[in-house]
Amino acid sequence: MKHLVLILGMHRSGTSTLTGILNKMGLELGGNLMKATSANPKGYFENMDFFVVNEQILRNCRSTWFNVNNVFNNNLLLNLQNKQILKNVFLKYSNYEIFGLKDPRICVLLPLYEHVCKELGIKITYIYTERNKDSVVKSITKRDRLPANLVYDLIEKHKERIHTKDFEVQYEDLLSKPLEIIESLNKEFDFLNLKNKKDILEFIDPKLNRNG
Repeated sequence: MKHLVLILGMHRSGTSTLTGILNKMGLELGGNLMKATSANPKGYFENMDFFVVNEQILRNCRSTWFNVNNVFNNNLLLNLQNKQILKNVFLKYSNYEIFGLKDPRICVLLPLYEHVCKELGIKITYIYTERNKDSVVKSITKRDRLPANLVYDLIEKHKERIHTKDFEVQYEDLLSKPLEIIESLNKEFDFLNLKNKKDILEFIDPKLNRNG
């Protein structure tokens, strides 16, 4: 792998929709993708190998996806064990020239990803999506029964890590003016294309902008 495209954003912020679009525009995600569920009927577009590793790293940091405070301790996050298990999964996909990766957990694990990519000589492109904060909170409190104040705090912690944005998308804009967004993506990145424009536009469903 020479070039990693990270699709970043808080849970329930449209990262799945955006990654699905990028995949239809030619961005390779590898095999072994997470299966769709009622919460994400069109799919998550998350590589399960990286998902499993991300969960392991969170456990190593005595954390979960909704309790990330310890991850901000770089002595825990950037230890040799975490570096090695992440490096191993990158090497598994080393045959890809350009590879897309989406998992909201990567937002809080970003320093580790950047460290490993630097060691492996992998360039990173950062594509970020954001959704109305109250909509994110309503969606997560409904799905996961978490307190609203905890979710608001989680949103800020995910945003705190993201220091670079090569392209930024507002989820509501993606649903209301999709043609404008995909044409902008196509213009910005030479590894994307609009050969399947009709298929891409049909994939984008404004009904997905719900709180469930």
